[in-house]
Amino acid sequence: MTVPAQSQAINVLDHPAALAWRQLSRGQVPVAIERVGRARRRAKSALWRLVGGSPSGHSVIAKQSRAATIAVESCVYLTVLGPLGVTLPKCYGHVDCGDGTAWLFLDEVSGARYSEQNVTHRRAASAWLGQMHAVTNKADSGRDLVPAVTLERYQLFLESALANMSRHIGPQIPSDAQSALSLATSAVARLQMGWPKVRRAWCASPICLVHGDFIGKNVILDERDGRCDIHVLDWEASGWGVPAEDLAGLDVSVYSSHASGMWDGYGREHLDTLANIGDAFRAVAFLSNYSKALNMGWFGDAAEIAHQGSVLAATLDQIAL
Repeated sequence: MTVPAQSQAINVLDHPAALAWRQLSRGQVPVAIERVGRARRRAKSALWRLVGGSPSGHSVIAKQSRAATIAVESCVYLTVLGPLGVTLPKCYGHVDCGDGTAWLFLDEVSGARYSEQNVTHRRAASAWLGQMHAVTNKADSGRDLVPAVTLERYQLFLESALANMSRHIGPQIPSDAQSALSLATSAVARLQMGWPKVRRAWCASPICLVHGDFIGKNVILDERDGRCDIHVLDWEASGWGVPAEDLAGLDVSVYSSHASGMWDGYGREHLDTLANIGDAFRAVAFLSNYSKALNMGWFGDAAEIAHQGSVLAATLDQIAL
């Protein structure tokens, strides 16, 4: 991934990323270390660029995050997808720091962030996910090392969003926030009422490796020489389960044509329904996240809450919930 770096003098030899990289003994001492992106309070992870650190002299991205999360990502790259021939950024492995955090090391990739509005991007993503889902549906490697993606994951998002938003509706908040919360709460409650239909579709579907956060910042596309190479990053939310959330926003026709029989016998209607359920899951996850700020008296995300509520309501119309 190519992201602007912060310019600052960093002691290469003493930097924690360089020390962890040295433990792997997979490349060279970097000529420089750069912070990738901005440092944020309460960020779940941090990225550093090890300039010239790879065996071939290219840059390596070092990601620091929770040890459990990094272990899952490393397993996905090296144990689950690597042996199956799935196209991925090269992963050199990870180093556990022993303090609850760990480092993951990947070759840096360049290109544009994925956009569902870009037809070329959407088709490339749909084909890649179709192939990845199909090969992992048939594979057993790493299943016991990667978490399960269960329907309860999304039910918790639903319950969290509904509880947080419901308790704040009232005349004590700004009118725009009150309108947004009322709209979004109504949509989430509607999904809750239709949950039995969601469960039936879920239980009738095959399982595979699910990325779980297939959005712009986690997918890089390199378009050149008539090709569109796709690089999928950040497998923190991945696991084995029904790929409803991964289907959100895809070209289902392209996806199914690359899924190698995984969906034989299901029909297009089932796939469309599951993709719409994935859209609903994504909206509820956003609402769960945004609504947490309400507990601290922050109503500045009212417009986004209203937007996600509208998206969810329109999606439920598609599912007939």
